[in-house]
Amino acid sequence: MLAISCRFAGNAMLARHEAAYEAAKAAGEKRPSVSSFSPDREFTWLRHTTPWLFEYAFPVTRYALKNQADASRPSPSGTA
Repeated sequence: MLAISCRFAGNAMLARHEAAYEAAKAAGEKRPSVSSFSPDREFTWLRHTTPWLFEYAFPVTRYALKNQADASRPSPSGTA
C-alpha cells in the first residue's frame, strides 16, 4: 500500500504542475519554477485533502515526490 500512496501523490503533484504550466502558457507567462512546488508543501496539502494518506509514512512518500520534482527540473544545458 505504501507504493500506492507514493504513486497517488506523484500523480497528484504531476497534475498540479501540468495545470500550473498550462495556465502560465495560456497567459503568456514564464514557465513556473518546479522549486515553487516544494514536495513537502505539496504532500502536506495532499494529506489534508486526502485523509487516507495520513496512514502512510511521510518520509517515504516525500522522497518519491522529491525525486519526481528533481526529474522535472530543466537540465543545465536547457535541453530535456
